[in-house]
Amino acid sequence: AVGVPHPPGYPRYVLIGHVFTWLPVGDVGYRVNLMSAVFASVTLALVWAIVRHLTRSSLAGVVAAWLLGFAYPFWADAIVAEVYTLDAALVAAMILCLLHWRRGYDARQLALAFLFLGLSLANRTTNALNVPIVLLFLLPDLKTTWRAALRCAPALLPGPALYALIPLRDAMGAR
Repeated sequence: AVGVPHPPGYPRYVLIGHVFTWLPVGDVGYRVNLMSAVFASVTLALVWAIVRHLTRSSLAGVVAAWLLGFAYPFWADAIVAEVYTLDAALVAAMILCLLHWRRGYDARQLALAFLFLGLSLANRTTNALNVPIVLLFLLPDLKTTWRAALRCAPALLPGPALYALIPLRDAMGAR
């Protein structure tokens, strides 16, 4: 059953972890640890894409991804059931979408960035600290793109809406 971990609850992590428990390999612990490894791999692919986008060098992207992948804190979180690799993947996806948006001002990329930001908020509440960073990223172009930013803002909502599940699951006695 999907329960409520310690506050603040980590609803995104719990729901995705529950899906990983359905995999037909190993025991439940192995499956949830596997989720961390999968999201660590996704993060490394996104870091490669971000660095390639910024430098136009695939080699620089590979080096950056390898350096992150073999950094002890990242590696340690990639092999145990923890929220951090999912968090890193969501934030890296948000950054990549913001970079693509900056290149062509495609509102879909901005909406995706807001969606990933919102999803990251339902993974770890400390991602609220990314909100001012996103606003600072948008600030230089806000005069011309504020309408697009307002139209895309509702994409933030699905992620934090998951926090509504916590009191519901708690009322049902899920732990």
